[in-house]
Amino acid sequence: MLSPIPRLVAAVVITGGSLVAAPSVAAAATDVTPPSVPQNLHVSGEDRGQAIISWDPSTDDSGTVRHYWVLVDGQQRARPTATTYDIETLVLLCRITSGPHDITVEAVDPSLNRSAQSAPLGITVR
Repeated sequence: MLSPIPRLVAAVVITGGSLVAAPSVAAAATDVTPPSVPQNLHVSGEDRGQAIISWDPSTDDSGTVRHYWVLVDGQQRARPTATTYDIETLVLLCRITSGPHDITVEAVDPSLNRSAQSAPLGITVR
């Protein structure tokens, strides 16, 4: 008669009908520190017919920023990984209407901690 082969199911090993708890795994330290607030929001490229929002990169204690949120009038509209975003994309894909709007940016780290919002950048969509 063959003896049963142990197999791992979740965190429990089943051997011959007996349940044996697997060794515990130490939980990784939880990161609760948000990234720095994005700074220096500005628009560039208007003279070339392509308005781009840019900002200085945020920093995080993990060493990396996962992505940014671009908010228009307080609503999340885009999630770039770079420190730029095309305003035309906000207008066309995110359906930003004509008129004045405030744009802010938040940084997000690998643990999904979010920074505070940047200072607002006022734009007018025509």
